[in-house]
Amino acid sequence: MVEQSLKVHVGGMVATNGYLLVLGDDVFVIDAPKGMYEFVKNEGGKPTALLLTHQHYDHVEDVSLFSDDGIPVYAYQQHSPALIMQDLAQKWGANIQIQPFHVTNELKVKSMISVGAQSICTIHVPGHSPDSIVFHFVGKQFLFAGDTLFRGSIGRTDLPLGDHDALLKGIKNDLLTLDGETLVFPGHGEATTIDEEAKANLFLQ
Repeated sequence: MVEQSLKVHVGGMVATNGYLLVLGDDVFVIDAPKGMYEFVKNEGGKPTALLLTHQHYDHVEDVSLFSDDGIPVYAYQQHSPALIMQDLAQKWGANIQIQPFHVTNELKVKSMISVGAQSICTIHVPGHSPDSIVFHFVGKQFLFAGDTLFRGSIGRTDLPLGDHDALLKGIKNDLLTLDGETLVFPGHGEATTIDEEAKANLFLQ
């Protein structure tokens, strides 16, 4: 049996989840809020890849540290100040300075990728942010949803470049059609399942 573990680091101004997923010899980091690099370093093991669900400032504060350390970064597109929204976050009082980073692997709208020994389905679900990517570890029924889908809620769409209709369409067409037992690990808050959100999430009724 392949050894697996999942640990969560919550960091930054708005309590953003960063995940450390170990599947055998493969070590995945999903998103990089403040403090994520040290968290991963303290846990030991060199990451196979850093997977970015989107580039909003709170999810990318530590990306440059991983990138500078030679960790491959997977995201929908290259580093984008417009998507990061650093200036807006600073107006809200966030003391942040996002360093530029290099995306080694740009992802398609929907595809199956191989990273290490794992097969991961990448699903583009815009609406919260134009670059939002969901990572579905098919064999494990794990879905890292970023800020698309939460326990009892959905991602906010009142930020620049947000699109409420696009987000609802993407969730209903591409996420709620997955196996109901799929575990959903969001960018903020507690985990849930596809079945639970399909049945009880008021935004999706």
